Amino acid sequence: NSDIMNYICFKNGKTLQSLYLHCCKGLTFQIIHNIATKCIDLNELNLTHTQLSKDSVGFLVTTSQERSHEIMLKIIVRKAKFYS
Repeated sequence: NSDIMNYICFKNGKTLQSLYLHCCKGLTFQIIHNIATKCIDLNELNLTHTQLSKDSVGFLVTTSQERSHEIMLKIIVRKAKFYS
């Protein structure tokens, strides 16, 4: 649910360190954007089997590379499995 994810990002984003969203459906680019920009101390993000769009994956990779600390991203990427 996007309301729940937005609540988590905006209320707990500054202190959240791990976020496990394995098999979570409906993760839009906006939700991924909020996670990447609001959860500034996130060390681990599990997005396996979430059917992320190609844009969402690209944004996460770019944003994680710009961080001053490492973040462990768990994303399973299969050929032709990107959804738009």
